[in-house]
Amino acid sequence: MADANRRQFDAVVVWKFDRFARSVSHLLKALEAFEALGISFVSLSESVDTSTPAGKMVFTVLGAVAELERSLIGERVRAGLRNAEAKGVKLGRPSMRQFSPADIRRLRQERRKGASFKKLARQFQTSVFRCQTRETEGRELGVYLRKFRKTGRKIWWLSFTHNFRQVFESSHSTSRRFAEKLLAIRRAEVAEARYHLPRSNPPTLELWGKEYVKAIPNASTRRRYSTSLVALVAFFKQDKISQISAEQIEGFKKARRLSGIKPSSINRDLSLMRLLMKAATRQRLIGQNPFDSVEFLEERSGRRQATVLSFDGEEKLLAACDPLLRVLSVLLVETGLRVGHEALGLTWVDLDLANETVVVRQAKTVAGRRTIPLSKFCIEELTKWQNLTGTETSPFVFPAPSDNSKHLMGVRRSWGAALKAAKLPYFPIYNICATFASRLSAAGVPDVFVSQLMGHAGSLLGTYSKATLDYRIDAIRKLEEFREKSKKSESRK
Repeated sequence: MADANRRQFDAVVVWKFDRFARSVSHLLKALEAFEALGISFVSLSESVDTSTPAGKMVFTVLGAVAELERSLIGERVRAGLRNAEAKGVKLGRPSMRQFSPADIRRLRQERRKGASFKKLARQFQTSVFRCQTRETEGRELGVYLRKFRKTGRKIWWLSFTHNFRQVFESSHSTSRRFAEKLLAIRRAEVAEARYHLPRSNPPTLELWGKEYVKAIPNASTRRRYSTSLVALVAFFKQDKISQISAEQIEGFKKARRLSGIKPSSINRDLSLMRLLMKAATRQRLIGQNPFDSVEFLEERSGRRQATVLSFDGEEKLLAACDPLLRVLSVLLVETGLRVGHEALGLTWVDLDLANETVVVRQAKTVAGRRTIPLSKFCIEELTKWQNLTGTETSPFVFPAPSDNSKHLMGVRRSWGAALKAAKLPYFPIYNICATFASRLSAAGVPDVFVSQLMGHAGSLLGTYSKATLDYRIDAIRKLEEFREKSKKSESRK
């Protein structure tokens, strides 16, 4: 499938189709993927060619018959196993050797004489791991040195007993003195029933949150978390993280709702709280995460539905726009770029009109950093804008009027005025990406390619199915064909 996604072949030819897939669902998924990629499937034994409608039907029917045959074979195998069990035949791997107290004493004697665990495993006819566990069973090793084969590094480990079970823990140090001190601490915790309990004197939520947010590498994420932290501290005040309970978090949700805050904003605050509590649990600052029993608010029902522009509505809008807003609107409709840092922050270096592509470099995720082909309509508008403004005055495609060294921050007023002049209902300009996605889907572009063109991190399918530049160019061509067909149908009406 990886070679298919890279379009390294135009057809898949197999000797017999049941050698390709093991279930009808597998066959159909593969067939849909091949169809989206324009690849035919041919089975020589059954004379099936999926490039024809009859071949597709025969392929599905034969796949169902093959699945039935495999099910019957599996049922016969299970019947044979049940018959063997009834006759007293022991199935599965042979059991490991059971060590008696005498065997353990002899094992330890051989080990003291210098025998390796590998040699002892052959001698006692068992595994190396079983020899190691039986040799140390029932007694503490204290501190001991372990050498790692790959790195050659020697690390001191400690062994102690807790609840009648032997615990092994790395000191992460090459110092024996440090390992012995750590072992003394662990033995004291076990004796006082404090082992695995949270540390004493945990920090307040405010201090813990500031340390966590400070370590976030992305600047925009830091700003977002800082805003949520202000809301959390305003409610929990100087409470220590060990004092925060699930009931208090529910109280925070209720208080924010009564204040008129939207569920989406509350969920952003809760996301930060969940991250803080999870990190505190890992570092043993709290014994149990109180967020485990807290649920997020349902926010989809309250969201404003995205508006999809028709081609007629797009023409009215573009006619009412000033030159800057016109080219920005065309860029958003034809590429699906996000308004802020992707479209308004676009530079002439990122825009390659010669090769008909635009590159998004600044993004938090790998999926957001992408190359998008440009349609002919978009290239025409961008070329006009380039001739009008030039590339020497500012590195940005949409420079700020007051300072050419910075990009434009927003077009909220002019956007509202253009919608009003075009007699279209108001919708935020960032929702215009819905028009791009809807038109791609209507043109027959697979959903996974639509997600990748928009820079969204998709599901497991999106992880393994990558839209190369050729596929993206093909998607934009389909979008152009869809535009021409829609315009012709609207003109007929």
